[in-house]
Amino acid sequence: MTPERIPLYDPHMLTQAQRERCFEYGYVSEDSLVPSDQAADLLRVPGGFVETSRSETLSGSAFDLGPGQQAGEN
Repeated sequence: MTPERIPLYDPHMLTQAQRERCFEYGYVSEDSLVPSDQAADLLRVPGGFVETSRSETLSGSAFDLGPGQQAGEN
């Protein structure tokens, strides 16, 4: 099936608006798919690792620092 023929078929899983966004932008998205409290947790966990890593000066069990990677260096 070619992209030109796809709109000729009724949508089954996506809404027509989702299909149109997919054709325009190349991906499908859905607002509020993950509840906001869970999304906050998903963002908080890696953020905690980033903050913790800022004080690391040596490689260890949680972080593997490369040359030039230590606290105070960008």
